[in-house]
Amino acid sequence: MEEKRRCPGCGAVFQGFDENLPGYLVPGKNPDDGVLCKRCFQMKHYGVYRKALLADPGIQKDIRAHALGAAALFLVLDVSRPEISLPDLDWAESMKKPVFVIANKIDLLEPWTTRKEVLQWLSERTGVRQEQILLVSAQNRGDMAELRRHIEETFDAGDRLLFAGAANVGKSTLLGALLKNEMPTVSRLPGTTVGLTEYRMANGPILVDAPGLKGEDPFVPVLCPDCLAALSPKKVFQSSIEVLKTGQTVFWGGLAQLIVADAGERGWVRLGIFAPDSVTIHRTREERIDGLMKEHAGELLVPPCRKCAAKLQTQSWREEQFQIHPEEDLVVPGIGWVALYSGACTAKLRAPAFVKGVRRPWLIPSPARRQQGKKKN
Repeated sequence: MEEKRRCPGCGAVFQGFDENLPGYLVPGKNPDDGVLCKRCFQMKHYGVYRKALLADPGIQKDIRAHALGAAALFLVLDVSRPEISLPDLDWAESMKKPVFVIANKIDLLEPWTTRKEVLQWLSERTGVRQEQILLVSAQNRGDMAELRRHIEETFDAGDRLLFAGAANVGKSTLLGALLKNEMPTVSRLPGTTVGLTEYRMANGPILVDAPGLKGEDPFVPVLCPDCLAALSPKKVFQSSIEVLKTGQTVFWGGLAQLIVADAGERGWVRLGIFAPDSVTIHRTREERIDGLMKEHAGELLVPPCRKCAAKLQTQSWREEQFQIHPEEDLVVPGIGWVALYSGACTAKLRAPAFVKGVRRPWLIPSPARRQQGKKKN
């Protein structure tokens, strides 16, 4: 049976019946010499994003089938939002193959912490040995050269290495840097890759790019492509330190709010607020939440855009209550987190019902702790 020809950018089987679906080949084009489907061409050259969401069970089935012949599995995660990817580690390890964790986008955290500290944090959180965790930035040539060397020295030229992980963790960017070409279609839109695609390294094994899993990112099924892209940092991760009293609130755009319900006897807490650079961070009081959401979601408070803001208004919203202790973060999956740097408090997370807050140990220590560490060094 002749193997179906696939778009080298996203892995979709070429087709000529629907230009709105992945894999559409413009009439007159031949699927040779790196020709891209219409969707990939528009994303790569014009920044026109189109979602093509796949069901996770189908993706996992394909990954399991390819894993049978793989020498190892590389789970790629976005180190600035690891909660999106960490649940995938369980089923990755269930395939009985060597598993390596590539923690991408480490450059987003380097203004506030060190690679050594992040490596230790990830190892403690995952139970994966530090030797099997690789911290990289796909934008850093030195990191990519070191990762390329590691792969070439560890695996044979005929080995297949399966790269998997959540949507929009940077797999395609990573593979493009390893291959030293622009063949995988790269965008800030989750769900760009829609089929398993193989690429051969010049002096190494075959790299298999799997579609990103969507299940752990609560906003992927709901927001439009532009709003989803806004949740992926353009250049940096923003951070601010805020002193909040009981009743004061922090907005992450129009997507979620953190309310200090009880700041204890002292009456205030010091929080570190972290979010992608496209997300509006706005501080106010609890009684102003409804008015601001009604008047400014999609305008002052972005993301979402106006259309997604209207869609979110039809969703059920809820408040989760958390006891946050010193040296803990409260994560809003898919958006950002707050770090409790001083005091102890009861906080309420107000967000759409499909968003569930997560407590974890500090990812980024307090400024005072960082200064102590510098003095010790």
